[in-house]
Amino acid sequence: SQKPIIYKVHRDNNHLSPVQNEQKSWNKTQKRSNKVYNSKKLVIIDTGSGVNITNDKTLLHNYEDSNRSTRFFGIGKNSSVSVKGYGYIKIKNGHNNTDNKCLLTYYVPEEESTIISCYDLAKKTKMVLSRKYTRLGNKIIKIKTKIVNGVIHVKMNELIERPSDDSKINA
Repeated sequence: SQKPIIYKVHRDNNHLSPVQNEQKSWNKTQKRSNKVYNSKKLVIIDTGSGVNITNDKTLLHNYEDSNRSTRFFGIGKNSSVSVKGYGYIKIKNGHNNTDNKCLLTYYVPEEESTIISCYDLAKKTKMVLSRKYTRLGNKIIKIKTKIVNGVIHVKMNELIERPSDDSKINA
């Protein structure tokens, strides 16, 4: 299955791009720790996307089924994907949970993971990727990134606040 596309920094013949350097570093770390890659615990930070999508309805606050037949094209697949509903993903703020920012996110069960738009994240939370893609953050919070096969990931529990049991979700 195909992964969502992110744009890599241009490289010349003598130097690897920052994404490729980080991928090598991640591979060494992964081998040392002998941990298995688990996409359910990671979120993709997509530098080429303008929308947020998830295959996990339990991440969404105020979830609503979609009344329309909405489809997205070019999200890591050769064909379109169907949107089943939408809600809001709350982004952690680093200090307390009173000022969390919410991102409109579409529920697409056929996708393989949660994909957060780097553009939308920066616009709503001021979180941006560091120059070498090693961190995602703003003045308040900094999150270490992982590069897997050229795709930028962060740990889900460091970025996203899950709805509590008393939140309104229709999961």
